[in-house]
Amino acid sequence: MVLERPKLLITYRTIASAPPETPEIAPFDSPYINRSPVILSGKMSDNTTAILVNGSAEGVTLISFTFWEARVALQPGLNTISVVARGQDGQESAPATVNLVLDQTSPTGEVITNE
Repeated sequence: MVLERPKLLITYRTIASAPPETPEIAPFDSPYINRSPVILSGKMSDNTTAILVNGSAEGVTLISFTFWEARVALQPGLNTISVVARGQDGQESAPATVNLVLDQTSPTGEVITNE
């Protein structure tokens, strides 16, 4: 008599978590910037494991569970910067964007002073 071993069936379920919320970008006083690189900073949801600036985590520092900052090099002219939050399971938030204009042109004209 041959006894059969009971078969063990293992199933795995992946429970998808919600993607992180769209990160916030701290506002600039003006979209016109005269230096590069700039420091972007902002808030992120607590289920964020990475912040991507223009598709890369390079130069990004997660300061705490809810704050981040990034050093971003600008090119002359208009720069559209996209910031996305990535969660532990790889899901990404909708992007937050900011437009900055790098203008390093020296002002021209006369300086007039009243004495």
